Amino acid sequence: MIPHPAREQIDLWASASRDCTLGIIIEGQDHARYLLSAHTGHGPCCQPYQDALSAVSVAMG
Repeated sequence: MIPHPAREQIDLWASASRDCTLGIIIEGQDHARYLLSAHTGHGPCCQPYQDALSAVSVAMG
């Protein structure tokens, strides 16, 4: 079974990433996946999406 982040954690991530002009410090792969999902379609100016994409790219090698 794959563990999922607690609802409280997801709520914290959501409130911290509301402003698409601010950069985000990615806490891990679950956080990056959440941001990619929540900010998909915002376009290239969405900083949380770009930060998450960068974090996933580094992890993929």
